[in-house]
Amino acid sequence: MLKAFSEFCDAIYPKEKSVSTEIIESAPEPKRTLQNLALFTIFLLIPVLISFFLYTLDLQDWEVK
Repeated sequence: MLKAFSEFCDAIYPKEKSVSTEIIESAPEPKRTLQNLALFTIFLLIPVLISFFLYTLDLQDWEVK
């Protein structure tokens, strides 16, 4: 049981790292950061735009009366 667990851990976290693994781990993630920023901005703007749209509809309704 312990040997199987040890092999499982070695498969997930190899003792010696390959060159490609080191390059991937050391690379920054600007693309993901930009995606997160874009998603945050979109989800922040959606309620604001909906509120503004409803507010303008309410103003138009008052102008008609």
